[in-house]
Amino acid sequence: MKQQLSKYLMLVGALALAPFASNAQTVYASNFEAGSQGSAFSAGALTGQGTPAWSEKFLSDHDAGGTVGSSESYSGGSQALNVAGYQTSRVTLASPVQDQWFEFAFKPNFTAGQAATTWALTTRGGSGDQWGIMMGLSWDGSVGTVYVGGIGAGVTGIGTAIGSFTNGEWQTISFQTDNTAGSYNVFLGSSNTSLGTFSPAGFNGVQTLVFSSATQSWANTGNWYVDKINVGSDSIYVLPEPDATTSHVSSSSNPQALGSEVTFTASVTATGSSDPTGSVTFKDGGSTLGSVALTGLGGGSAEATYSTSALALGSHTITAEYVSDSASFANSSSTLTQFINTPGSAFPVTFEYDTQLFTPGALTGQGTPAWSEFFLSGYDGGGSVVSGQSSSGGGQALQVAGYQTSRVTLASPVQDQWFEFAFKPNFTNGTPATTWALTTRGGAGDAWGIKMGLSWDGSVGTVYVGDIGAGVTPNGTAIGNFTNGEWQTISFQTNNTIGNYKVYLGGNNTSLGTFAPAGFNGVQTLVFSSATQSWENTGNWYVDNINVGAQSVYVTGPTTVPYATWAATNAGGQTADLDWDSDGVSNGVEFFMDSAPGFTSSKELVDNTVTWPNGGNISSSAYGSQFVVQTSTDLVNWTDVPGTGDANLVNTSSSVAYTLTGPGKNFVRLKVTP
Repeated sequence: MKQQLSKYLMLVGALALAPFASNAQTVYASNFEAGSQGSAFSAGALTGQGTPAWSEKFLSDHDAGGTVGSSESYSGGSQALNVAGYQTSRVTLASPVQDQWFEFAFKPNFTAGQAATTWALTTRGGSGDQWGIMMGLSWDGSVGTVYVGGIGAGVTGIGTAIGSFTNGEWQTISFQTDNTAGSYNVFLGSSNTSLGTFSPAGFNGVQTLVFSSATQSWANTGNWYVDKINVGSDSIYVLPEPDATTSHVSSSSNPQALGSEVTFTASVTATGSSDPTGSVTFKDGGSTLGSVALTGLGGGSAEATYSTSALALGSHTITAEYVSDSASFANSSSTLTQFINTPGSAFPVTFEYDTQLFTPGALTGQGTPAWSEFFLSGYDGGGSVVSGQSSSGGGQALQVAGYQTSRVTLASPVQDQWFEFAFKPNFTNGTPATTWALTTRGGAGDAWGIKMGLSWDGSVGTVYVGDIGAGVTPNGTAIGNFTNGEWQTISFQTNNTIGNYKVYLGGNNTSLGTFAPAGFNGVQTLVFSSATQSWENTGNWYVDNINVGAQSVYVTGPTTVPYATWAATNAGGQTADLDWDSDGVSNGVEFFMDSAPGFTSSKELVDNTVTWPNGGNISSSAYGSQFVVQTSTDLVNWTDVPGTGDANLVNTSSSVAYTLTGPGKNFVRLKVTP
């Protein structure tokens, strides 16, 4: 068995004694069965039986020794020691035993309504030259109490009451001695929480074990059975104190494509040498994925794996909860943020060790691809990965403060994707400050793209998009507010065909604006900064859970823009059937294509097919209600093309197209009624 006191993590209430020798040793054991102790125990008088031999009359006023009875047994046999009626039975070991356990099973057999007592003790020497452990059972006629520390003349013991016993049932008591400190601890049953520490004067060993049915001066003698005595370096009753354990969960592929299998591995390590057993429950947030039995790896380690291909699109907070066995403490792992993306997702990161081997400290050189600094020459350093901040449920995030810039450049430009992240502003109340984030094509910024800034005037936080100027207030477009000191999210949806992007705050699927930077046609370098030296104050913020991919992990549902919102910026507030910029394309069609403000050319036939890009303002599922393709032979009478049944119509989330066929003149147009 594991040693009780070799663990550095103790249960509340457990008392630390000096550690025992490393090798288990049994000094004396007896269950009073035939052949159990070198010579046969047989039913009848105990005196002279066993090796070493038992005797009686340890105290002069006791008239006889106990007997080996054949009707009671704790250990599964048929015999036990019975002491009753002023009887005393004792056994003296060959030499004093130090720093060991002394324990036994007992079954009180008191008569209901009649008060009585029994006791057990240990001494150094067969005549009692030094008293040691003293334990008594006191029965008031209905309630049984266990006393330790002093046995007096009377029905009620004068020691310390440590617990109760059940009359007529087997139970166990264990004493753990520390002779260096001159004390012992006591335990009832299998609990490894000590019920008290006792320090008899001069206590320094155990040699004689005595079991008695009280003295003639007490009102009534007791009647009890004793069995399965153990004196040794390990307890046979008290559960070993569980090992402390640590758990860690990792992913076979992070990110993983939607519908593809990902395997989570939970590693459980104990402080002891024995492998933890039991099971691990894998969870996705508060939902249980499954429970798997641990497999031992040797050296105090074990692991369990769970595989699934059913995780939904987005981010998942994965934990592994170890369900303890009797030898190891339960625990739960830190969280792992698992990304499930559509195939082709370019870059997810949460700055946790599991995802791309980030560790606290300077960010430069960490991650895959590696992050760097000094995107602009006036900046003095890169941000750092810090512990204690995380939007993803882990423990780490990127912090950028004090003229710092952190950037990462993807392997190639990413087009028609999402760029989004969680952020936590950490501005000082009363002090204006700013931070910003941007994207470019290329590591040196050959084509500026998304530009976003946080402006803090000392009390109110504003999110700006579209341009970042020199000053505390960016000169872009204010799209909303942020809450200082709290995690929130921002998402950008790019459409490189049209050369613009939309922006969303907090997962709301209604765009807060459409922006079209000159030359914008992709995302490659991501930059997070704490303003410029020309600004009055630098900002301080945290960034986490970055995603560049074909699907948003924050925005749910189809993304739309109300026509009135779009028209206020792009069409002078006119209705969809008018042509505000007089370019021959109606406001409604420009809204459908999410065209940039200004002249829009009409779509032309290519191989008898005309294609209108769907800019995302109207879902493709709204065909027939908010937009429809129409055909005509005379430009006067127009017929709607049905959404199904016409092979010439192709309607997808990215465009709607129609191919003209048949003899004579044919015309086609797109009608939009948002």
